[in-house]
Amino acid sequence: MNHRRLNTTTLLLDVRRVAEEIGRPPSTPEYIDHGDHSNKTIIQRFNSWDDVLWAAGLDPSDKRDLKRKNRIPTEDLIEELQMAASALERPPTQKEMNEVGICSSGTFIRRFGSWNNALKAADLPVREEIQYTKGNLLDSVLDLTDELGHVPSASEYDAHGLASSITVCNYWESWTDVTAEVRKRRPNL
Repeated sequence: MNHRRLNTTTLLLDVRRVAEEIGRPPSTPEYIDHGDHSNKTIIQRFNSWDDVLWAAGLDPSDKRDLKRKNRIPTEDLIEELQMAASALERPPTQKEMNEVGICSSGTFIRRFGSWNNALKAADLPVREEIQYTKGNLLDSVLDLTDELGHVPSASEYDAHGLASSITVCNYWESWTDVTAEVRKRRPNL
């Protein structure tokens, strides 16, 4: 099989499948044992195995059993969103929940299927979908590069960028390709 042709989303979905199968974010050896694709192919798309896990919506430090679907009761998650919205006087962004919430936005996405579904479950208005282009995503990565003083990892971009690294990778073959493009435009880094 030609691994270069594999869609990044397909690879990340397989990482999530393995996480669900074993009950936690997989280590590299666990992915090798349970995954359908080469871990080297996946890591080449990102900078590290932790970046792969972050891009798949998994917290690499989370050793808890993911099969326990309701570690945090759904009602508590909804209440957390409503409290954040009340404090902000608007629905919180994923980034804001990552900074101040009882858990990461990934928990809400895993529980409700998407961030917008989580907002809807909390009876909060959903922000308009942003129309991403390759150009505005590259500009966002370049802006973050300038701000950080180095080319961001996928996890750094997830924490501070315009969109998720998965969204960015939908416009390029891999995160490595994104960073190569950034390095062309910022050769002094």
